[in-house]
Amino acid sequence: MRNLALSVLLFTAACSSSGTAGGIDPLIDVEWRVVGLTGVDAAEPDRPHEASLTFRSDGRITGNAGCNGFFGDLGIGEDRVDIGPIGITEMACVDRADWFALFEVLSGELSVVVEGSTATLTSARGGTILIEYVEPDPPRETSGDPDQPVSTVNED
Repeated sequence: MRNLALSVLLFTAACSSSGTAGGIDPLIDVEWRVVGLTGVDAAEPDRPHEASLTFRSDGRITGNAGCNGFFGDLGIGEDRVDIGPIGITEMACVDRADWFALFEVLSGELSVVVEGSTATLTSARGGTILIEYVEPDPPRETSGDPDQPVSTVNED
């Protein structure tokens, strides 16, 4: 009976995991925004030209690197992704810089650590990409009084 109780306890703990370092399921089929990039020689472009990416359950990665979209093959492991050759569109956007430095890190095998609404992707070469979950802002009502808290729900 004691072994059964311990097994149930371990199973419950495993099922309630927040996704930290124990799986990348929270990344799949969700749009993520790139918020940090380290370990590359090229400079990160100025905001607001944000890069975004989606790890798709059909074995593809898609995203936008500022002006151009990108796509590629995706292998999914328990705590890693393996990104095959990346293709990129060739839009001629003179006023927008693409995140070409992103592709230095995003190619090949990356270890993944998911922590709540953020995740860190780390390449074997030491480059890291910090991404955060893209979600719409909640509806807000303002009171007009700067000392009053802002409501995040409509109270109709």
